[in-house]
Amino acid sequence: MILKRNFSPKKVMGYVWRPLLYSTAVAGTVVVAQQVSGTTRLAAPIYPIGTLGAALAIFVAFRNNASYARWQEARTVWGNIQASSRVLARQLIAATENAIAAGAGGSQDDIMAYRRELVLRIIAFGHALRIQLRGTGDWHRLRPLLSPAEYEVLLHRWNRPNSILQTLSIRLKDGVRAGIVGQFDPITLEPNVAALNMAAAACERIKSTPTPRQYDFFTRMAVILFATLLPFGLESVILPGQWWWVVLLSVAISGVFIVLERVGAVIDTPFENQITDVALTSITTDIERDLREQLAEPELPDPEPVVNGYLW
Repeated sequence: MILKRNFSPKKVMGYVWRPLLYSTAVAGTVVVAQQVSGTTRLAAPIYPIGTLGAALAIFVAFRNNASYARWQEARTVWGNIQASSRVLARQLIAATENAIAAGAGGSQDDIMAYRRELVLRIIAFGHALRIQLRGTGDWHRLRPLLSPAEYEVLLHRWNRPNSILQTLSIRLKDGVRAGIVGQFDPITLEPNVAALNMAAAACERIKSTPTPRQYDFFTRMAVILFATLLPFGLESVILPGQWWWVVLLSVAISGVFIVLERVGAVIDTPFENQITDVALTSITTDIERDLREQLAEPELPDPEPVVNGYLW
């Protein structure tokens, strides 16, 4: 996620250099052809091209709104994951504290071990979902959060976040049978497990279902068409002998549309481990910090740092 207010021109050019190069080449070709031929036949009426630009602005804005809606939904879903993780951990801690106070469910050490196991499993779910969505493959991050046996089994599963939630639900039932969790506690616990499952499914939907490709394709084609026609229109309004204005204005005006089109394209995919992503690493680190603090652990992981204006 980008936090800094000013962008590096080098970074921006990495996204837009190809269409900008095309725009420059078309404008330069039109100017050279006009200068060599000495004719005005290459000039086109500027008004229809201006109308095309106005229509294109609406089209690009519509496409960008659709892309931003996906990005914002992704961030909202992860906010829900963060909230549900905190609530579920709080409920588990309260339930196990009640068992200790009532002298039920075995020794205090057994109950505390059960509590820590389940809360760490909630943390593992967040990290597993992040890794699966981004495709980074750093599954070793889960090793300290799960038992060695569960970790080895998890590596052979296809949907690992879902597998973690399934084990969590099974262990909740184990806790009920052992008396660590009250018989009626699952009535409030299970909805939050279900909320994590629903959030994971929403993330998978965003990841696997792109914005309709027609939006992307026709927006790109319309920008290229506008960049192609614009130099011909400028030839009709630029004074003779000032040909450089055709190139400069063509690149500047079409460049605005190119940048806007690229903005919509890059925020359309919020889980691709790019600087424009939702800050999943930061969110999952915050979840781990919060839940370990709820466990009253003295050492917490450091917050994810901002690196060169980017939060991962």
